[in-house]
Amino acid sequence: MLITLSDAEYHARKELSNSKLSAFLASRRDYHREHILGLPRGRKDCFAFGGLLHAMLLDPADLDGRYRVMPTRADRGQEDGGKPDARMYLRSAADKAYFAEWEAECEAAGIEMVRPEDAALALPMVEALAKHEQLAEYLRHPKAMREQTILWTHEDTGRAMRSKLDLVIPSLRVVVDLKSAAKKPGRLSVDAMNDANRRDWTGYGYHRQAACYLQAAYEAFGENFAYVLGFIEKSEDPTVSAVQLDVDSLSVIHGAEEVTDGIRALQACEESDDWREPCEVGVQRHEILPAWKINQLAFESGQGAVEGATEVDGDGR
Repeated sequence: MLITLSDAEYHARKELSNSKLSAFLASRRDYHREHILGLPRGRKDCFAFGGLLHAMLLDPADLDGRYRVMPTRADRGQEDGGKPDARMYLRSAADKAYFAEWEAECEAAGIEMVRPEDAALALPMVEALAKHEQLAEYLRHPKAMREQTILWTHEDTGRAMRSKLDLVIPSLRVVVDLKSAAKKPGRLSVDAMNDANRRDWTGYGYHRQAACYLQAAYEAFGENFAYVLGFIEKSEDPTVSAVQLDVDSLSVIHGAEEVTDGIRALQACEESDDWREPCEVGVQRHEILPAWKINQLAFESGQGAVEGATEVDGDGR
């Protein structure tokens, strides 16, 4: 089923997504806390930046209704010392009160807050992508469907799934996924992604995402699609790169296997309500206690002091 959903509507749905599956594979206990117990998780700035970039590329008409740049002291006509980060550099009580009121207004309206430096960085990234021949052609395509949600069923496990595709162009049989890539040593880089079999590729789970998106497209349109992953480097002078895969690519085959195994592991945890990691199963966990606590417990149970532990006085302390 192909439908259009807002981000809030999409994330409120109960079907499993690649993002949720990746969260489970990263930490079963964190997944349990967030998605089973419903405990809130703090939103990272990188998510806000990624959402802003997607809005600028895919839905610029609704940009003001979804994102707002954080205020600074300069916005109030005050000297900001060249430091634009609103959260860190609003010092006085009046500044903090002003920011708290502004933040509450954004939250009430469902508007995402973006740091000024991120907003400034996003513009050259959008301009760089517009100069990339292949990705720009997809973005300008008259029949491109933007931010479409596909509800589908995983074939091997029967699990209800959801995928939100940045761009899908049925006439070209292509799915386009856009990502920002950090320009930092030791982190994901655009150049490293030109080889789809590198560790950087699988370390971020993009092979699983490719597998999910291609199966979702097949369920929706009845044909095999190509998957194009476009990377825009997070930099003032960004590099743009694109990697294209199909259902027969080794990365996609490997990703599909991991998705199937991950879903089965998740279903086993749901059925047993056991959210331990595989390495913890069958391992007896010993809690380390101080000597005084060991002796206190021994005294209360009538066993007396434990050899090697500090003696306690008559009242058990």
